[in-house]
Amino acid sequence: MREPMRSADRRGEHGVTLVELTVVLGIAALLALVAILKTTASSESVQTKAAVKKLQADIQYAQELAMNLGREVQVRIDLDNNRYLLTWSDGTPLRTPAGARDYVVQFGTGDYRAVRLTGSSLPGYVLRFRPDGRPYHLTGPLGERLLLARLGTRYAIMIEPTTGNLEVLSLGS
Repeated sequence: MREPMRSADRRGEHGVTLVELTVVLGIAALLALVAILKTTASSESVQTKAAVKKLQADIQYAQELAMNLGREVQVRIDLDNNRYLLTWSDGTPLRTPAGARDYVVQFGTGDYRAVRLTGSSLPGYVLRFRPDGRPYHLTGPLGERLLLARLGTRYAIMIEPTTGNLEVLSLGS
């Protein structure tokens, strides 16, 4: 009759100790945390870049609309509420091209949840496009290149005084 094998006699059988399992799970959790943090930072960068492009496009749209319709259009930067809106000269909100709602872009929520408007050097935070397409602030023509909007700490949108051309500056991280 054969005796049962003792653990010392087992050859070729492998097991995992509780300590080894704990170490492997700890490393996996650490790698998962690093991946999540990198994805979050990358997501914030993507959202901010998208917000910059959206703001640029909307400013150009406001300028073109003013020229095409022969009416003043305003871009209002609302730092307190982290948004901007397009209005007519009397303050009446423009409607989106589809006409479904007021032309308001809200940051800090939805697709732009990580985006923050952090500054503008426009007097009264209002940019006006006259029917000829020239940019003005509240009291008259822009006399110099101005900071239209800063988004977070990474991007600034500058506006040229005579043409309304925009330049996006990358401020680093």
